[in-house]
Amino acid sequence: MIRFKNGISKFWRTRVVNRKSVVIDNERKDRIRKRLLDVLHEPDRSVAVQGAVAIARIARTDCPNDWPSLMPTLQATIQSAATTIHEAALRGTLAETARETMILLHATDTLRQCLKEFERVRVLAGKMRMTELASVLMPTLQPVLEQFFADTMVASTVPDITAWAHTPGAAERVRASHLLLKVLHRLAMCDTGILASRVSEVTRPNLAYTFFSCTPRQVSCLAERRAAMLGVVHDVPLLSHALTKHMMAYAKLHLALVARLHSHVSSWPVWSEVMMWYWGVLSDAAQNGGARAALSRDDDDELAVYPYRWLVLTLSLLQTTLGHWKRERPAGTMFVGDSGAQFELQLADVLIKTYLRMTPADLERWQASPELFAVEEDQADSELDIRPAAECLLAALARWSYRSGKSAASSLPTVAEYVWAQFEASASWPSTLDGIIARDAVYTAVARCRDQLDPSMLEAADEDAQQNTCMTVAIHERLIPEAATRDAGPAWLILRRRIAWMLWEWSEYVTKPVRSGAYALLVQLLQQAPGYSDAAVHLAAARTVAALADTLDFDEMEFLPFLQDALAALVYALSHELEEIDSIRTMANALTVVIERMGLHIQPYAAMLAELVTTLWARDDPEARAKPSLLEFLSKLVDTCAPGMDGDLLVRMHALIAHVVQASLAPAYAPLLGQDALLLWAHTMQATPRMTPALMKLLCMAPELVAQPDFGSLMCRTWEDYVLLVPNEILHHFGLAFYGALAPIVADPTSSIILAPLCAVRTHIRTLDAAGLCTLAEQLHVTGLGRAIIDTLYRDETSAVVQACILLISQLAIKMPAPHFHELVRACAPKEPPVWPTVCTCMIKKGQDMALTRYRKLVALGLASMLKGSSSSSISADGSMAPHPDASLLTCIPRIIGLWTEVLGEVVEDDSGNSTVYKREPSPDRPLDAMQDDFIHMDQCVGEATWQESMSPGAERLEAFRTQDPAFTVPIRAFLADTLNKVLQANPANTPQGLELHQQLQQMDPLVLDMLQRDLNQPAANTQNPA
Repeated sequence: MIRFKNGISKFWRTRVVNRKSVVIDNERKDRIRKRLLDVLHEPDRSVAVQGAVAIARIARTDCPNDWPSLMPTLQATIQSAATTIHEAALRGTLAETARETMILLHATDTLRQCLKEFERVRVLAGKMRMTELASVLMPTLQPVLEQFFADTMVASTVPDITAWAHTPGAAERVRASHLLLKVLHRLAMCDTGILASRVSEVTRPNLAYTFFSCTPRQVSCLAERRAAMLGVVHDVPLLSHALTKHMMAYAKLHLALVARLHSHVSSWPVWSEVMMWYWGVLSDAAQNGGARAALSRDDDDELAVYPYRWLVLTLSLLQTTLGHWKRERPAGTMFVGDSGAQFELQLADVLIKTYLRMTPADLERWQASPELFAVEEDQADSELDIRPAAECLLAALARWSYRSGKSAASSLPTVAEYVWAQFEASASWPSTLDGIIARDAVYTAVARCRDQLDPSMLEAADEDAQQNTCMTVAIHERLIPEAATRDAGPAWLILRRRIAWMLWEWSEYVTKPVRSGAYALLVQLLQQAPGYSDAAVHLAAARTVAALADTLDFDEMEFLPFLQDALAALVYALSHELEEIDSIRTMANALTVVIERMGLHIQPYAAMLAELVTTLWARDDPEARAKPSLLEFLSKLVDTCAPGMDGDLLVRMHALIAHVVQASLAPAYAPLLGQDALLLWAHTMQATPRMTPALMKLLCMAPELVAQPDFGSLMCRTWEDYVLLVPNEILHHFGLAFYGALAPIVADPTSSIILAPLCAVRTHIRTLDAAGLCTLAEQLHVTGLGRAIIDTLYRDETSAVVQACILLISQLAIKMPAPHFHELVRACAPKEPPVWPTVCTCMIKKGQDMALTRYRKLVALGLASMLKGSSSSSISADGSMAPHPDASLLTCIPRIIGLWTEVLGEVVEDDSGNSTVYKREPSPDRPLDAMQDDFIHMDQCVGEATWQESMSPGAERLEAFRTQDPAFTVPIRAFLADTLNKVLQANPANTPQGLELHQQLQQMDPLVLDMLQRDLNQPAANTQNPA
């Protein structure tokens, strides 16, 4: 049966396996479906369970179209078995219904599995199918559940609890009732009645409400029966387990109903009674404590009247309901008016005195391993743990506490005021263990009421009240002195950790006058002092230090006196104390924030921090949970300290970074750490003052990384940082391999990262000297990258791609010696059509569409360089004059001149070619030219300035690179005039090329030529008073 079940998803529908179509014909499918229903009578439970799953998987695709009888069959089977059991209950022969109970169990479980599969179909058709099933099945199954529950739980023939518990089949019947409830739960969640009714009385038909209205009586009866049985029956564990799960299912149902998006369940008439009952559960559990309630995860739920999970669900249910009600609670109930105010204060008192308190099991876990305890506390979930759920309930209660207006109780304090009164009273509580635990609960509660205690959150708050909140005063006058107390005993660790956590929760209220005292306390808590602090306190203090340092009003000079001790404590904790990955990540994040905010003050400690990274990176971390934090920490350290490093320390730092980057980009770690590692690499290149062997060796990975879409763009930008530093060395050692890897990317029309390679090549062109440009031309030809760039001009690419390609060719034409550039273009271009007219036409057409004046100037200069580098004729082998292969450029003269006149009309520049008009232009898309890189440097800020605006070596190199742009250094008028003179001199009228040139000029409009002449003769602008 298991193998058949597992093969359904693969073979039931028509599939192609090994190029053969695998089909099960309809006749065989019908026989299989009929035989599968025999599992409803299967005595072996494990076989029946697997059969139910198999039916559900088939039903997902076949029901109702190909298997219309499935749901009616299951429905009829459930009704028939339940009827038989009811008749036996009337006769007092429930013990003789084992077969019917088994059939009911299997049929209900099969229906539950089918509904579970149907719910996984998220498309509209699947939701409609569930809604239709709810409308068909709920009217039948709801009375079945109500009657069957009565027969199972309150049969009058077995009033004695002991006799009822030992009735044969009792556990199976409870299990069947539980499965029926789960079926109706899934159906009710798909019924539109949950969203349909918001009136005080539900008068129209509502299936969900009809089902819900019977559940309060059932869950109350179930809880009473379970509580009564626990006191007298201890030898039927299966029945006790079934009762516990059944009771949990009702709480899950109620929580799911009210938590449903846009649900109106909280406005139903019976809902307030349900909330009153659950409030009674919480209150009774608090009064009886450990005698009846499981307040710790270590307690045995089977022996507790109020299991741990049951209490969590109850807390979540009350919190969700209060959130739905807000301040519009149902009238005429105990939740409004004076009784509502009393309810709020009673609930707050119960939460503080019971559900927010640490239990003996919590203290044992803390004593056994403070670090593990702190990690588990941080990972606690309000849906699974009591104390986080109680905190959420208290926050919701305080938020919606109301004492003015309609149905108010103005004489009573609000929840926040009551909690604050408890906080003030706790100052006089004894320093015993119980008193410290009680104070810890109060501190937790008052921290969660932060928004309600802040006067600035109130509508009528004066300015003085906003600047002098009660929380700021409490931090200065009470919390900091209490945490600093040294003679209070080891139990005071509880309060020190809680106060450190409160300072994190209230970090915005740790104002400037209080900062110095807070820093002193936190650094003191970070240090190793047995009996005064431990790993749990250290983690809380570290997180608070990071929160205070990461605020807008952080003053590095104010923290400077504490920096050395803070760094020493954090480093010691990371290297010698902490073992859990999550705690290492927390501490590393705190250290990262301190390094980033303290800036250059970190440089004296760079060697110590680098050694720390070496130690932490060597720790076993197969899931790479802590390594991202270490990469970020190392990145901040490099950004801060590398510019001031020199000599051996810089070499060792780069060697460490190279090792970390290589390890992070290994196949096992690359999907998890690759992006962070490349960011670290990029930040290192921007911060380094010089090249080192370790950084040079890293470039061996570049060809492989640039070919990966996830890393290609970032790798290209890192390559640009390299060429800004050592352009010729990079070209000779790695250029051939790197540009060979770029060629297929540029040649691929569907590539998503094509812009990055084009910009990388363009940057390299601008940094090379003449000899390097000749070598680059050879590499572009050999690798095929030059051909791919020329082909990009011919493709119907987006404007950004074509623009990048045109600017690259223009830079090549301007920078590269003429023979090499023209030979490269001829070698890389296709034979047909003629290369120069096609290239020039594309450059002119797209150049006119460019938004930036300096880009159009570059295109104009590039076209002029192409003309200047071409000659009219060459000597053939027999000594005669032969046409030059670049002579076709002369046919483009009219269009080139047209572009020149447009550019000359816009450019206003001085004698050196610089123009103030560029500074008024918007930033271009290319970050490197705009000095506003929003890609790899967007998270690297120094104050309010990006890395380019800081004084880093990368910023200085970029500024020098930018000032060498021909758009800022070449006077366009002189350059174009010189180009025209050389072209006219090299092509006299008595040569065929000269004749072609003069014919082209004669065909042009004389006004255009006159305009060109006047623009070329226009004097340069005065740099002191630009036009």
